[in-house]
Amino acid sequence: DILDADYVFVDEQMSRITNNWAISKSELEAASSEQYSNAKVAVLGGGRIGSRIAKIFRDGFGSEVSVYCRIAREELSRKGIMVTTDIGQAVEGSNLVIIALPLNEGTRGTLDQPTIMRMSEKGSRVIVNVGRSEIVDEEALIRMIDSGQVHSYATDVVPKEGGIWLGKEPSEITRRFVDHGKVIVTPHEADSSAKSIQRMSVEVKTMIGLILEEVA
Repeated sequence: DILDADYVFVDEQMSRITNNWAISKSELEAASSEQYSNAKVAVLGGGRIGSRIAKIFRDGFGSEVSVYCRIAREELSRKGIMVTTDIGQAVEGSNLVIIALPLNEGTRGTLDQPTIMRMSEKGSRVIVNVGRSEIVDEEALIRMIDSGQVHSYATDVVPKEGGIWLGKEPSEITRRFVDHGKVIVTPHEADSSAKSIQRMSVEVKTMIGLILEEVA
């Protein structure tokens, strides 16, 4: 029975690249509500995920939040969140930019160097990408990280990652991101842990059993 199978997970793809996993939790600066309440947060994307992120920072931390979105989001505006169709206005003076946009021809390369430069002063710019790598101008971003114009970058997507999943060697730019001490990379399928897959399998099996009982 596949639902009762034992799952074995081998990091075949990630074994092809060297990552900075040596960073221990004790070395990472602890987050605090005060730290975020004093920050300006820009969320790129006003869909389900982007809206949820914006509300967490506004309601949970009291941050000043702006959302770049092509359509009005009244539920965000009512919470005091600025919603704008102008990406430059959204990121202006921000300390933290979170990318939650879908990838299409209209969003490819959206976060480029001139836009990043509109963030807060050098040394406090942090970017988080939970969308797609191509939404960022990748070459410009890695140069800005190298030069210190961007303080740090956290992402679960890397440039040209499709080749890795096909068993190919990672490209040079992929290695530059993954190996960089100021970049934190997590696998794009980080939610698919052994425990979560096993839990979902049990839930599916239970649901199938209930359905079969109803139709019997």
